[in-house]
Amino acid sequence: MSKPKRRLPVLPSGPLEEPVPDRPRWQWVVGCAGALVLAWLVLATAVTALGDAFAESAAGGALLVALHAFALALAGLGAGHLVGRFGGAAKGREAALGGVLAAAVTCGLAAISAPELGLTTGALAFVVTGAIASATAYAGARLGLRKR
Repeated sequence: MSKPKRRLPVLPSGPLEEPVPDRPRWQWVVGCAGALVLAWLVLATAVTALGDAFAESAAGGALLVALHAFALALAGLGAGHLVGRFGGAAKGREAALGGVLAAAVTCGLAAISAPELGLTTGALAFVVTGAIASATAYAGARLGLRKR
């Protein structure tokens, strides 16, 4: 005969002895930026794969740009929602700052990989992506706050 299996508790059955402290707000800014960049990469890859079929014409190119902007907006909403829902003291301001940080990081990486585009193009790209990412992250945080 074999011995009965010994089961170990995975989750505590009673209340926690010490409450878990809230994370500082700056950590939510960085977390929002990271989540936004990761979600945007996935969505932009899907948009690029779909856009190869119709990007030959000027209208197709404009549609591709609009789809990429929509992908950024969707990623911003999702990342901001995480901050609003689970952020503790962090709210819309931290989500918007996370959107600006995500735009700065991605535009900085783009400037390093394609320096021939120049400073003016990089600054314009930062302004546009920063505006979209920060506004949608703020909106996502406001939606997340409702579900707390």
